[in-house]
Amino acid sequence: MISGHRLCVNIVSKIISDPRKEGYMYRPQNFDEVMGQNIIISELKKRSAENTLPRVSIFAGSTGTGKTTTAFILAAAINCKNKKDGNPCGTCPSCKDVFGEHFDRSTRFIDASAMGKEDIVNLSVNLEGASLFGEKKIVIIDEAQELSSKAFGACLRLLENKDENLYFILCTMNPEKIDRAILSRGTVYRY
Repeated sequence: MISGHRLCVNIVSKIISDPRKEGYMYRPQNFDEVMGQNIIISELKKRSAENTLPRVSIFAGSTGTGKTTTAFILAAAINCKNKKDGNPCGTCPSCKDVFGEHFDRSTRFIDASAMGKEDIVNLSVNLEGASLFGEKKIVIIDEAQELSSKAFGACLRLLENKDENLYFILCTMNPEKIDRAILSRGTVYRY
């Protein structure tokens, strides 16, 4: 487990619309723009530069600590063709998809509080096309503690397929509610 500071992410980047919340928010576009969470960010940036990211990353911490923002940056970095020092470029199609919140090709963003087992089961079908683009498949699950046991079972089956191009990023406030089998396959980053 990697422990970070319990600092909120500073407001540093451009405004983008957030469809999950009313209004606007500031969201950093690369690891260097994130303030706070220095230990976690430097670890992720290093692993991104070395292409040694874990297939399952679990971001655990309280509200407002930067879990979802870091998940977006990590998702962009995984498929970015023009990374610089581990940071996503922000201009390639993969980066534009993630930062523009167009989750339709290789990256899926799911709010776990509004989904069921069928949504996870359908992920394998929905993500099959990602390999046609030569991209890795990324699933970001926000509020992962809300997943049902059946949904966790479906996630586990996807992980057991040994698809080296499939990455899960789980954001949660309650890591103790994440299925132990999934926790054992991932790296937990404590915010």
